[in-house]
Amino acid sequence: MSEAKVLGARTSPDIFNYHEYRAFLRDQLQYLKASQNISLRQIGKLSGVSDSYISMVVSGHRRLSEEQLKKLVPALQLERSEASYLSWLISVVDAESPEAQLEALKKIQRFRGYQNLNPLEIETYKYLEHWYHIAIRELAQVTGFNPDPKWVQAALRYKVALPEIKEALNFLVEHKFLERDASGKLSKPDKLVQCKTGVLKAALTKFHTEMLTLAAQSISEIESEERNISAFTTAIPSEKVPEAKRILEEARQKIIELAQNSGEGDVVYHFGFLAFPLSHKSGGKS
Repeated sequence: MSEAKVLGARTSPDIFNYHEYRAFLRDQLQYLKASQNISLRQIGKLSGVSDSYISMVVSGHRRLSEEQLKKLVPALQLERSEASYLSWLISVVDAESPEAQLEALKKIQRFRGYQNLNPLEIETYKYLEHWYHIAIRELAQVTGFNPDPKWVQAALRYKVALPEIKEALNFLVEHKFLERDASGKLSKPDKLVQCKTGVLKAALTKFHTEMLTLAAQSISEIESEERNISAFTTAIPSEKVPEAKRILEEARQKIIELAQNSGEGDVVYHFGFLAFPLSHKSGGKS
């Protein structure tokens, strides 16, 4: 565990344990107020950043720019590594593109404080980093599965280089997404994959983007009898959208139950459920 700084009778928030920069700013400001009686107005005077701007950032009504962050760092009493981590954490949350979010996420994973406090998140990020990690893990349940990388490569419908498959198998076994018995046979254990924190949103976005790309590719490469890509576009009252999403979730749960109750499989499928707006609400942008 990384050690938190101690000032007065209170312990300061450990920034490496935070996944949302606004939550850290709120707690750090409260800590400085409680331990040193430094008010938000004083922070504003010390930094040259207006206290109203800081308040709007913390409440989520404004983004914290890099220029304003540099001014705030001394007043917030952050060390160099903490300030750097905070800068990348802001990028994870506020970046305007998935690519920028992923780059920032990779940067924060290099901080030892983050590594010490968030090993499971780093593991989950790496698991979601490539679509074939999930596919290979599920493939281990298929009848006749062979852990030989060449067999796996031939079994996958989309091209993956042999070195990447070898690396994926090693990763899955090392982190117990797959288990190897005494005879060398691999199987899928009951290990949950959870994406509860905001920093993993970028990794999950990348995973879904990869799967949507493969779905589009399947339209021209896979016979229609082996796939089901359908859609329905319609106008709908916005208050009915939660009910429509619930119907999709019920369908997802039924397919999960079907797979769980059907015994050993012979093929790996990715089932996707889409629902997204193509317009703004009536009366303008929402």
